[in-house]
Amino acid sequence: MTDKEISKLINEELADWAVFVMLALGRSMAKRNLILTGDLLRSLQYDVLQGAAEGTAKLRIMFQDAGRIRDMKGVTWKKLPPADAMEAYVKKIGLGKFKYVPGYKAGRFPISQKIAMNRIAWGIAKGKQRHNKTVPKKWFAKPFYSMVYDLTENLTVAYQNAIAATLNDESNG
Repeated sequence: MTDKEISKLINEELADWAVFVMLALGRSMAKRNLILTGDLLRSLQYDVLQGAAEGTAKLRIMFQDAGRIRDMKGVTWKKLPPADAMEAYVKKIGLGKFKYVPGYKAGRFPISQKIAMNRIAWGIAKGKQRHNKTVPKKWFAKPFYSMVYDLTENLTVAYQNAIAATLNDESNG
């Protein structure tokens, strides 16, 4: 088996595994309810990079701003959270789910829904800032590192099969 064939085998296995990992990370985000706007999920990308030496390759997984996207629900806030993200949340949930609009008496709503959404969003943002006790959820490391064993197993089996096929071809040829 030549170095080019080994490189091709590694690149193919790594590319297949990367797709599997991306699906698992997407499921992990959904399971932990981190998808509010979808920015984090859309920003998740990967590249399989050819190494400098034959028979080596790298997998690079990237997501925008090192994961600091408003979809990361459990982020702790030292400053005021982004109000536009909170407005998107209020819009997603619906105004009918909120019984109180900050600045108005209980049961009273402003004439404009936009004003109501903005006030509720600001109220949530200030509440998050004030009661900053949440910890970011571990959505990346556990799913990713638990699948590294699968990659090594797949590479080992694929390499053994390729060697067996090469030896079989040489003995028949």
